[in-house]
Amino acid sequence: MKSRIIKAPFNSSQVQSLNEAQLHLHVDPLQAIHPFTCANRGDGEHGDEGGDLGVLIATPAGWGWVCPHCDHTQGWAHDAMAIPLESSALSAPKIAARLRAYEALYHANNSRPDAPSSDLSAVGERRRNAVETMLACLRRAAMAAEGVETRPGWPMTVTGDWVCAETGPRPIDGQRVDVLMHDESIANPNHPGFGPAYWVQSNRVYDARTRLLCLMTEPGNVTHWRPHTDTSSAEAKNDWARGYYAAVALLLREEGCVTPSVHSLYQQGGGAEFADDADAELFRAHGLNST
Repeated sequence: MKSRIIKAPFNSSQVQSLNEAQLHLHVDPLQAIHPFTCANRGDGEHGDEGGDLGVLIATPAGWGWVCPHCDHTQGWAHDAMAIPLESSALSAPKIAARLRAYEALYHANNSRPDAPSSDLSAVGERRRNAVETMLACLRRAAMAAEGVETRPGWPMTVTGDWVCAETGPRPIDGQRVDVLMHDESIANPNHPGFGPAYWVQSNRVYDARTRLLCLMTEPGNVTHWRPHTDTSSAEAKNDWARGYYAAVALLLREEGCVTPSVHSLYQQGGGAEFADDADAELFRAHGLNST
């Protein structure tokens, strides 16, 4: 079927789906498409936090696609990119790796004197808003992969091992559990609940004397709990490695060469065999795979 063109402004559901497509968050690698990238990405100033150099971010504003590194925008997309993904099709490891990379970009942009956060122009604001939009999209996708669906266009549901804290049974005394928190007022992009308004506090010990509310370590309402799963599994370690090397790759792109800091961080990771393909290719191009 012939693809149709959709034009900005994109609605909230389209923004979510377009950004998921941009970052190849599907569990099936054959579903990956080449992302829209910035026309200026070869200038040495663009990062690869999206898994490729200069990946654009879909936003709900009138300009549509925004480059987080310059003033480039694009006002259209293919409609096939905006087809929502079932939560079962989302890859949690891919989401975690990209989320860490965009969190690193957000923090880098807010810690340098010449960062977009210090740029009061319309372009600076546009770039800041774009990165915040991507953080919100990734955190909604992460929660969907956890069984908590908050993405626009989908009904809000909590599935899987989650037990309702209000109507379900309580954990047993001393049981280790994960707690689902909810707070609609979150506006800080650094907060794990920014976007979905839900987040998980992991590995809490339930105390039957004070009941579930004792597990709260920050403002928010406890809505559900589930038995905690040991995160020392090989899969969890691989997930951590992907995220770690995504941050190292971002630093390497910003530095432009293998500085002592880049080399040290690369070595401390313990091996980049679980890095994303794009990150591994960047390391090979700089000779790090043989160090």
